[in-house]
Amino acid sequence: MLRYKNCLLILVSVVLAVHTSDLLPPDYFKRRLSDQTDGLGFNFVAWEVKAWLVKAGMEFVAPQDTLSEGQRHALVSEYIAHVRRAAQLRAEIRKVYSRSEGEEAVRQAAGPEEELRHVRAWLRSHQDWSEGVLEEQVSAILEQEGMGRWGYVWPPVKFRFTELPLLLVVSRRAKITREADVHLKSGIPLAEQEALEERIDTAFPEMRSLVTAIGGLSAYPAMVLEYDSLVWLSDTFAHEWTHDFLLFHPLGYNYNYNGEMTTINETTASIVGREVGRRVILTYYPELSDRLPPLPTPPARPPMSAREVPPPPEPPPGQFDYNREMRKTRMRVDELLAEGKVEEAEAYMEERRQFFVAHGYHIRKLNQAYFAFYGSYATSPSVVSPIGGQMEWLRARCPSLRAFLLTVAQIDRPEVLTTLIAQERPCR
Repeated sequence: MLRYKNCLLILVSVVLAVHTSDLLPPDYFKRRLSDQTDGLGFNFVAWEVKAWLVKAGMEFVAPQDTLSEGQRHALVSEYIAHVRRAAQLRAEIRKVYSRSEGEEAVRQAAGPEEELRHVRAWLRSHQDWSEGVLEEQVSAILEQEGMGRWGYVWPPVKFRFTELPLLLVVSRRAKITREADVHLKSGIPLAEQEALEERIDTAFPEMRSLVTAIGGLSAYPAMVLEYDSLVWLSDTFAHEWTHDFLLFHPLGYNYNYNGEMTTINETTASIVGREVGRRVILTYYPELSDRLPPLPTPPARPPMSAREVPPPPEPPPGQFDYNREMRKTRMRVDELLAEGKVEEAEAYMEERRQFFVAHGYHIRKLNQAYFAFYGSYATSPSVVSPIGGQMEWLRARCPSLRAFLLTVAQIDRPEVLTTLIAQERPCR
């Protein structure tokens, strides 16, 4: 009898084992995704060590502290001018190699390449000083906005001009979701990027992927693209500092809770970046004030659904409006996916991609992952979420930028934003 009981127990165990063998570990997808990107990942540890060695050295030297305000202005302006010249020289070199070959191309490119080496050498020798000046200017504005105590902003504003990693974004096919982000080393050739996307889409038929460039990354120090617009840079420095600030609050450490929380976080950083960056320009570089974008008009009441989000204004007859067309595209894609028409949605996105290319917008790939990435930013035309309008409405009802930031920093779930909107006085 005991033998039969043991046999029965073994049989039950086998059945249970077979039944549960289909259950995968929660991180199985990310493990397999890691296999696909093996050897392509960005080395954050090496970058952080190198960046902090530079920043630590500057804390002891801080040569920018010996400069007058006029000298600081001249240094940063000259640095940006050299960044612009480097970009022009790279474009010249690309043009030479696109129209000539062999020794003739080498001969024609020799002059621009020699000048580019000198420009890059100047930038390397002045980068630390220029970063230090800009860090102090952004810190001063943040302190004036009430984000400092005893002459100190926490966390300290730290950034580094650098070549940024690429970002691999993965979304589901049937619904636009940000399933995974993987930072890849910079400089991967386009052909290899597309081969990686093809491997991932084949390995995970229910997913779609995209490799894309980014303009900033809230590592610490923040990683910022070397770009020749102080208006954009000032906004980006404050934007990335906001992410660092939020890491110490519920909104920051719930960034990946879901897509709505990501959008609330990114919209907060965009609002802070816009206001602080604007003040940096008006205070330290007023000659650039005419390049500042106009401030948005907050909605009279917060939109509570995508249908309540007002469309961009009608363009003049015959004029192509990228924002309006991209929003139209996103809304139609959402409709098709909601109806379960995945293949139709994908065919429509490719048709629209070609439409944008024909109008001068060279979008390499328009798919679910594209919208998953750009849809995190409420200011993007590919967004149909009401969160952007809600956050702008909320900011207009806060007496200061500090009150706004400290209020939204406590959001740990999307429902909290709805609760704040319902309150008569959402900010204290």
